[in-house]
Amino acid sequence: MAGLILISFPIIQIVVSPFAGWLSDKFGSHVIAAISLAMLIISQVGLASVNHATSLIVLCIWLGFVGLGNGLFQAPTNVLVMNAVAKDQLGIASGLLGFSRNTGMTLGSIFANILLFGGISMNLGRPVNDYPVAQPGAFIFGMRFTFIVTTAVLAALFIAQVIVNWHRQNR
Repeated sequence: MAGLILISFPIIQIVVSPFAGWLSDKFGSHVIAAISLAMLIISQVGLASVNHATSLIVLCIWLGFVGLGNGLFQAPTNVLVMNAVAKDQLGIASGLLGFSRNTGMTLGSIFANILLFGGISMNLGRPVNDYPVAQPGAFIFGMRFTFIVTTAVLAALFIAQVIVNWHRQNR
């Protein structure tokens, strides 16, 4: 059941990704990157609202928004990076882009776990390094804490993207 719930994220990302390149070409990479960051912010706020009474459909909708935001984000940011380098360095840039994506996913997972268990520990008032079976409310608190922090990070990235786009347009 957990696998079926979690698959809503990659399915939507797979469906959206090809359209992201087309949208990026049509409206500009900066615009689509900003829109995708806004969708990711919405998804994190939605996931922060999840609790034990949340229906599976609502959970899948929020996870779908993550997939939508991620799917839209990848193509325009790849274009922005690849357009920023000389043609004779595209291979190096592509390799570094893949490396940074994988490193980001790895570090993101690590920091998400640190935030989760930090939130659980804050809620319980003591250090925790395992799922608190007898206190699921502490886990919900830790998840909310994690999603609130990621919302703040994404909001900062969104603001930076809007500022960069504004400066780019007003040159």
